[in-house]
Amino acid sequence: MEKFLSGLLYYFGLISTLPVLLANTSKPVNIQELICTQAKSPNVISQNSTVGFVSWSGEDNIRENDEKYAVISNFSKKHTKDAEVRLILPGGHIDGENKSYTTDWTDIPRYVSYGGDLWGLSLTSGDINNPGFGVAFRIGGDVVQSHYLMASDFGFKLLDDASVSRVTVEVKRRDASGVGENGRTLASVDHIRMTVCYTPSNTNKGFNSLRSK
Repeated sequence: MEKFLSGLLYYFGLISTLPVLLANTSKPVNIQELICTQAKSPNVISQNSTVGFVSWSGEDNIRENDEKYAVISNFSKKHTKDAEVRLILPGGHIDGENKSYTTDWTDIPRYVSYGGDLWGLSLTSGDINNPGFGVAFRIGGDVVQSHYLMASDFGFKLLDDASVSRVTVEVKRRDASGVGENGRTLASVDHIRMTVCYTPSNTNKGFNSLRSK
């Protein structure tokens, strides 16, 4: 009898909560799905001489990961360091937080990741899709200060209502000590690529993820 009563109470308990369960599941569920694009390479490469005094050679080589380098000679014969890594906004304005590192470059070619956030900016999908959007990169040292190496037009195609969450830039670089003229360090950049993560609107979530690849 005791087991029977316990089972009966459990049954009626489920029945009493059923309207609540149905009410909750009948409401639309708002799931914010973060989507990241594929890493994309730039279509436009240039230099900006407003800062620094040494230009890059072979800057077009950074379009692809192919062991062909944009290079610059470090006059100090010491290890190369980042000077600035900032975003380029539509219109060519260099802006956002400087994501450079203070550590020396290594002589092993490898991708180094910068950012992973919004770089202190309020970025829209229109900014990301604009051909003028990109990244400005330059090196520094005890003596050398390079011009900006500018990479833009990454070919992103986010929908207008996508909410941008983070931008990550990866630079494949190396510091070839003793390779340059008179034993100088030769700073080399093989490739620059960019990834954007965003939240699409619920209505266009599936289409947006396909379009942005």
